[in-house]
Amino acid sequence: MDLTTKGKALLRFLKDAATIRRPRMPAYKGDDRVLWFSGIPRDSQEIRSPFLVPPTDDSSDFWLEVKKTPPPVRKPIPQALADWVRPEDLDSPHKEPELIQEITVLVEREIPDPDAPQEAPRTIKETVQEIRRLQDHPEIDDAWVEYYVTHWEPWAEKMRRWWKVYQVYEDVDFMRRRLEESEERFELFLGMGLLQWRDSTGVTVKRHLLTGSAEIVFDAGRGLITVVPAASFETFKIEIDMLDLADRPRLEGSAVQDRLEELDMHAWDKKKVGEILREIANRARGDSQVDEDAFEPARAADATFRVFFAPALILRERRPTAFEEVVTRLLENSETSSGSSTTPWLRFLAEGQSVPEDDRTSGGSEMGEPDCGEYFPLPTNAEQRQIIQRLQNSPGVVVKGPPGTGKSHTIANLICHLLAIGEKILITAQAPKALAVLRDMLPRDMRDLCLISLGSSREDQRQLESGVRTIIGKKTCGIKGKAGGLRRRLMTLKKICDY
Repeated sequence: MDLTTKGKALLRFLKDAATIRRPRMPAYKGDDRVLWFSGIPRDSQEIRSPFLVPPTDDSSDFWLEVKKTPPPVRKPIPQALADWVRPEDLDSPHKEPELIQEITVLVEREIPDPDAPQEAPRTIKETVQEIRRLQDHPEIDDAWVEYYVTHWEPWAEKMRRWWKVYQVYEDVDFMRRRLEESEERFELFLGMGLLQWRDSTGVTVKRHLLTGSAEIVFDAGRGLITVVPAASFETFKIEIDMLDLADRPRLEGSAVQDRLEELDMHAWDKKKVGEILREIANRARGDSQVDEDAFEPARAADATFRVFFAPALILRERRPTAFEEVVTRLLENSETSSGSSTTPWLRFLAEGQSVPEDDRTSGGSEMGEPDCGEYFPLPTNAEQRQIIQRLQNSPGVVVKGPPGTGKSHTIANLICHLLAIGEKILITAQAPKALAVLRDMLPRDMRDLCLISLGSSREDQRQLESGVRTIIGKKTCGIKGKAGGLRRRLMTLKKICDY
């Protein structure tokens, strides 16, 4: 078996193994945050969404926009009615307040002074409790009806409308704050095509078949929150991992991917979405039913494979799918490429044997110029120099150590050295914070030579684009030639010092 065929077989195995090992999640978990578009008011001026009011063209570039507004102010109740109504009842627009049938009030009365002389009787004022019944005060009923009809009822109607908008704003703002706190832990996406089904094993499935990565843009000055496609959004993805392996539809060779690319971000186009959902559902079950007009989920699932349009915004914990996605992309590239690969990958496949001449490519290279010295701008030690020496003859070196032992410091030095000798470097980390720490360790001039992507938000995308423009600008100004000249001068000075 040649190395190219062996590599493809290994990638297929890794993909299948990752799929099997991933735990099945048939439904959203209790701590996932789901905002159903069916629960968003359509008649509010503070909320805009192409899902609620489809645009006349494809010019819309957002999925949801919510503006924060102050709550309506209720006119104070007249003083004569204050004792007959509970304040908490007045402040709740969801329950009609009622008058209290009986109240106790404090009143002043004049009574004989027991200490006054008999020949000069006097009176004193004393505060006593007095029970008053509503039936004895018809004027209270009349005043209450006037206040209720004229002021409270109109306020309650406005308040109920405001509350619905506020709940949407609060839900989206909660998602925004959660992402700011732990973007590496949570993900936000728009879901469409809700599958509700009780499968043959009795497990209830309730998850969306189509998902698109989303992000939240916050305008604090205007109190405006906008949900837009994430900067990393390309097309909607198909999620079928909620199904048992035996129930998953085979989509290879189908037109689903082409239709997803045609759909782009216009998820409110129910006709196009319906075509995609029917393609998936019909390949999954013969008894499947798709309703692209159903805006909300069904009350319960049954034995029929039912799919509803049911758009929703979902915040959930990130699933460990990065490895599977990387393997999938490598496999796709291997299927479409002419067989070229990198030297480290070919060495790995050769399992210690020499790589055949026919399989060698220019896709990878050994680290050149072993005698060029070390270009470490930060303080260094013998261990770091040993890493450089091992990289000369090995496609991979593992460096490990407990926290606080200088691994980030070592990586920063290695980045500078490898860039100085013309190598290309890719640095990845599980959390963006680790990359940010590493970025801050680099000297300013070296930082300008790096493309830094700390996340998938639009701000992260802007930083990445800024880095690209900086590098292009430096290349245009001839930085490559300058770097070569400086390097030759450095080598000359080193030889003089050694001499």
